[in-house]
Amino acid sequence: MAALAETAAERGVGLEFFDPPQCPFFSYPLGSPSPYFEQAAVLLRSLAEAGCLDLPHYAASVFAAFRPGYGGYRDRSTKNFLRRYAAGSLPPLTGSTDDQANAFARLPALVALHAGAERGELLASVERMIRVTQNDPVAVAYGTAAALILEAVVQGASVAAAVACTVDWLQQPATQKGQQAEQQAGQQQADVAAVEPVSAALWGDVAARLLQAAELAPLTPLEGATQLGRNCHLPNSLQTPLQVVLHLEYRQAQQTQQRQQQQQGQAQQQQRQQIAGQQTEQLLGDHQEEQVAALPGGQQGNGPASAASADDAGGDFCLPCSMGACPLPGSPAERSAAAGRRVLAAILEQQRAGSAAQLPPEAFVEGVRLAIRPGGCCASRAGFVGALLGARGVQLPADWEGRALGYEEVRAQAERLAQLRDN
Repeated sequence: MAALAETAAERGVGLEFFDPPQCPFFSYPLGSPSPYFEQAAVLLRSLAEAGCLDLPHYAASVFAAFRPGYGGYRDRSTKNFLRRYAAGSLPPLTGSTDDQANAFARLPALVALHAGAERGELLASVERMIRVTQNDPVAVAYGTAAALILEAVVQGASVAAAVACTVDWLQQPATQKGQQAEQQAGQQQADVAAVEPVSAALWGDVAARLLQAAELAPLTPLEGATQLGRNCHLPNSLQTPLQVVLHLEYRQAQQTQQRQQQQQGQAQQQQRQQIAGQQTEQLLGDHQEEQVAALPGGQQGNGPASAASADDAGGDFCLPCSMGACPLPGSPAERSAAAGRRVLAAILEQQRAGSAAQLPPEAFVEGVRLAIRPGGCCASRAGFVGALLGARGVQLPADWEGRALGYEEVRAQAERLAQLRDN
């Protein structure tokens, strides 16, 4: 991937629409959607045609799209679904144990349809959809978290605010118990015994993993993916796209804070110059010796007060922490969670002030390119980054619309889905 990035830089282009395509696992024409998006498109089409999440319709749509004769890439859960569906099984028995990124890569259309409605309706629909091909509690847990984050962003929250709210929701014991009850009630399937519910411990682990992604927001996405992982399995396949967008929000908040501090410093300097200009030589001459004598030990500004100010300025820096040997109490996971909350709070502080609330127009291109650069499962990563940025109101570049094969069909189905929401 480093060599491809270097080649793209020499050409003056990004890794998106790289010509010729370089995936070693499958061969697609330039501009084709990724296999993850093909799965998302099947769900979008089913929702637009049926008007809701109709499981028999959706399952039949998945089979029709990926059955023998399909020339693209089928992942493990899709292959298992095809075998089970052809043998006569119905959801959730069509789903297999699989904890990969499909769980959240398919979500945008379903979240768009249900965002703002009764929460139990959204969560039940998310779980039922996931279990059609991934009858796995890990897939359900992380897919649920992704849906809650995306829903919050659709409704106007930043990604930092959405992650913070989702973590709080996941960590509420009553919520965990209620969610398990919703899982059982929401299945409406023939064989509920085949469904393994999400445990309270797993909900807690999801919350901790979200905070871990937030903790790494100050790092570049390449550095973040190096620490979190680059493959298609959960949790890292969800953590890495969240880290990309949180990085963009964190960087903007820091830049905003630096500009504000610079402006304040300039204003203070101007004020000091103005005061100095108004002072007369008479006051300076008459009282200079008295002011010096009043200082302890005759010091002139280099005493304990100045030293204390210097200590305060560096109060947030901890040498042991910087070396990975934090002396604070708690397990590494607890310290990571606390650090993640601090990063989210720092972002939200600037966003609440309004100056860092909106991402710049170029954030879509930059975010997708940052998501692709680490390699690994970059298709699911870039796809969810695009969904989050689109939900935040950052526009898809017009030239990308013309280069993406099948764009007009997807747009028409999305417009149909919007009409369903409005009715």
